[in-house]
Amino acid sequence: MIKNVLILIITTSTLYTISCSSFQMSGKSGIVKLLYKAKRNIITAESIEDISRQKKLFSNALHFINQAKALSVKMKKRSGLEYDILTVFAFYYFSVGDLTKAEEFINKSAGDSVDNIVLESRIKLTRKGKLMASKVIDKIKGLKNKIARHSMGHLTLGDAYFYNFNYTSAKNHYTKVLQIGKAHQVLAAERIELIQKIEKIKLRSALAQKLILSKNIKRQDIAHLFFSILKIHRFFRIRNNNPIPFKDHFSSPYKKEIDTLYAKGMFSYIKGDKFDPLKIITRGELAKLIEDFTVLATGNIDNRNRYKRSKKNEINDISTSDSYYNAYKLVTKRKIMNVTLSGYLKPKEPINGLDTLLITKRMIRRIVFKR
Repeated sequence: MIKNVLILIITTSTLYTISCSSFQMSGKSGIVKLLYKAKRNIITAESIEDISRQKKLFSNALHFINQAKALSVKMKKRSGLEYDILTVFAFYYFSVGDLTKAEEFINKSAGDSVDNIVLESRIKLTRKGKLMASKVIDKIKGLKNKIARHSMGHLTLGDAYFYNFNYTSAKNHYTKVLQIGKAHQVLAAERIELIQKIEKIKLRSALAQKLILSKNIKRQDIAHLFFSILKIHRFFRIRNNNPIPFKDHFSSPYKKEIDTLYAKGMFSYIKGDKFDPLKIITRGELAKLIEDFTVLATGNIDNRNRYKRSKKNEINDISTSDSYYNAYKLVTKRKIMNVTLSGYLKPKEPINGLDTLLITKRMIRRIVFKR
């Protein structure tokens, strides 16, 4: 779905239009055209992953906005589009990730336009997440028919419902973005795909829902996930009772889970007396945890050394001499974790909550149930 939407965005000029009043092609044509070009570049940049092309598009957008501002000044601010320029400045800074600047410009622009209300809501939702979700829903729904064909309005409503874990309503609004077909289709399609993945997990605990929205996951959280939610210890065939060496986890809310899992044989790669409960889990460390689980759940210690002497390396960003190589090879061979199309596992990258849940569920399915 995402690829098809991206093709549409690249090939169809009308898809660059943001469906809101201040983005219409009317009024002082010079400024309007410049703002239209700026928004077109921003929307396209939001929809692609090529960093160098993104930078070029954002640079173009800023250039067009500054041109529009200069033209407005030249007209001695008689264009009536000064607030529109401020709103597009806010949109630009929001899209490049500068929320402080985005808030600064949105506060300067007219507060009662549909565009302004929607963009302000999107900024607040990004800043505060679930804490702002219900207020954003009430604010945007209060606009009623004014957002009927407002792509960003429906995208923001979808995000607010997503933060409230109301995936049905979220999906409805993301689908509306696709139906309108004017802007943000790639983002909407990605979010629909995300919800479909979440629905496959079938975990409804508070931690699981919290992890779904997490950009990264800490060691203590994964201990809680493994022990209290997935209960992976019920699958262990090897019975260990390792002494606990850690001295830095006494204030962790999941100390019991950490101790129990370590005693049973998980986190075997951590040496010394520091567990570092707040350390961010990387893709590489998750692979090592899966190796621990594979050994314990199969009862076969050979799984820890199965690929150590492998001469054929199919993972481009890892050496066969890497101490974690066996774990990387194991998770890819068993199709628990995937390499990219270019053959990269990216072991040093932090892993987000949703991917952690998907991978650990797949771990149990592949290792225990051999599916």
